[in-house]
Amino acid sequence: MNLNVELVAWALENLISNALSAIEQRPGSIQVVVEPQPDQKAVDIAVVDNGRGMSPRERKRAFEAGYTTKRRGWGLGLALTRRVVEEYHGGRVFIRHSAPGAGTTVVIRLPVA
Repeated sequence: MNLNVELVAWALENLISNALSAIEQRPGSIQVVVEPQPDQKAVDIAVVDNGRGMSPRERKRAFEAGYTTKRRGWGLGLALTRRVVEEYHGGRVFIRHSAPGAGTTVVIRLPVA
């Protein structure tokens, strides 16, 4: 697999930016955790926050182009992140966990050679 470092960095930056904007309480926490998945020949990069979390409806629509819960923005960040990860890198991006008031974990899974 050819990794486009700039695109993957942008996708990760987008997830971190979303996590930052979701934090409503102090102290806020964002963790980036790299987890090898040898049984799947992949590596997971998880962005974990203690932000506001998402309702089931928000989770379902999160990757739709044009969908946003923010006052400002186009709602393209997660849709483009998914495209970068899935179409350009053969990976997967998904919400591992999210619940209102309990934060969110979004994972980028990339295949490894």
